[in-house]
Amino acid sequence: MVDVDIKPLDRNHGLRAFSCGEARIDNYLKNNSWKEHKNYKIRIFVATIPEQTEVIGYYSFTFIAWTIDEKMPIGTTKKFERIGTVPAIYLAKLGVTEASAKQGIGAQLMRDAFNRTLRISEHAGISTLTLEAISEEKAVWYEKLGLVRFEPGDLRMAIPLATIRKSVS
Repeated sequence: MVDVDIKPLDRNHGLRAFSCGEARIDNYLKNNSWKEHKNYKIRIFVATIPEQTEVIGYYSFTFIAWTIDEKMPIGTTKKFERIGTVPAIYLAKLGVTEASAKQGIGAQLMRDAFNRTLRISEHAGISTLTLEAISEEKAVWYEKLGLVRFEPGDLRMAIPLATIRKSVS
């Protein structure tokens, strides 16, 4: 496993060489991430090799409110049934450069996302971290980390706070 630093995006991070093989993930980081991050539309967290600035992985966070009828996994909706929506953290994007793939960086990014989700839950009412996998292959990877699909075959996925707490302890 490669040791990485994971920090909020800043102007010193090198983005131009980032290439994970998914154009929409690459283009977002290179063209839109800084503007959205600095305006607090979304928060971006980047992985770099210690003492370096070139980004080798990243994820982005925002909030979302799912309606109860969106068939979220059991255990993520019960306490919000009365209000009809489920407030959640939404992991909007996650990517690791092709050159750094299969070195545990994605898992480190997810562990960081899990820890940040728990910290946020101490200050705001949420029940889960959610995302939409970019492909079936990635959905299977997220399942190994404890995420559950909204419905069989769905790429929308969730992991309740209780499961996150167990996985990081």
